[in-house]
Amino acid sequence: MSTPAGKRYRRYLEPGEARDVPEATLRYQRAKRSRELDRVEPRSVEQCGSGAQLSSDESEEGQDLPHSDLVEEPDEVFSSSKASVWPIQLMVNELPFNVRFQNVIVGALWFAKTHPPAHLFVKAFVTALNNMGPITWHCGDECVKSSVYITCCCVDSPARASLLNMNHHGGYFSCPWCLQEGAPVDGTVRYKTGGSPAAPRTHRNVLKDMYDAHDSNEMVRGLKGQSPLILLKGFNLVWYLPPDYMHCVLEGVTQQLIDIWVAVKKYKVKKDLKEVEMRMKQIKPPNSFCRLPRPVKERKNWKATECLY
Repeated sequence: MSTPAGKRYRRYLEPGEARDVPEATLRYQRAKRSRELDRVEPRSVEQCGSGAQLSSDESEEGQDLPHSDLVEEPDEVFSSSKASVWPIQLMVNELPFNVRFQNVIVGALWFAKTHPPAHLFVKAFVTALNNMGPITWHCGDECVKSSVYITCCCVDSPARASLLNMNHHGGYFSCPWCLQEGAPVDGTVRYKTGGSPAAPRTHRNVLKDMYDAHDSNEMVRGLKGQSPLILLKGFNLVWYLPPDYMHCVLEGVTQQLIDIWVAVKKYKVKKDLKEVEMRMKQIKPPNSFCRLPRPVKERKNWKATECLY
């Protein structure tokens, strides 16, 4: 970092140092990073709730955050157009499980033919969250004030890379949770198994790498620069962005294993497929499953929930 205050702040981000960052320094850094992110592209977005304009020329310092899960997933709404709607959805963790998914909050919408730029779309959303004060509500005769925080951000791999401003899954140091560099194999980056595990990423070191990448204008361990999520108070840039179960496990690992067992000659288990399909026909899924099991030969058309069988 080039400023004197930035040099003072850097020492709080060095690995192995267990010290608390002064609140005044954090406020300065949030305001500074907010101004720098705003200057990237001076545009404005419209806030759905009130219709007010959130301009990227404004620099506001937030106060409190939501305590919920954040989900960002594209939804193609037109068959004759490439335009998609990108919603940011929120779920309140304190709600009972049976009503949690019936009370999903739409925090923001982006409608375009291209992916939303994180520095504009997410930055405006984060600013709105930071400006939200404690919520006052009544439980019987008791008046309660609650501060809310984001504790989980569930997105797929491309969206996660965009939010963190880092390499996508096909590049070096593209894992958001560890420092596995990867090696070129036949023109692609592969990750070798065996040996000692790679060092895990930490929130402190991710912040340091982001600032170093921004100051040097060069990629640092897969990170290209700052992320708008650094402005989100209390948000851990590593463990609050978990692997996406649907894309990573069901449509990724599970479907790959099924394809290997069915189509790859070396590992083919053709003699057992009839037994597998017979057992699948006997499955009686609960009401929460919206699809019945389909034959293995139709696996190319399986949805993610069908991989659960």
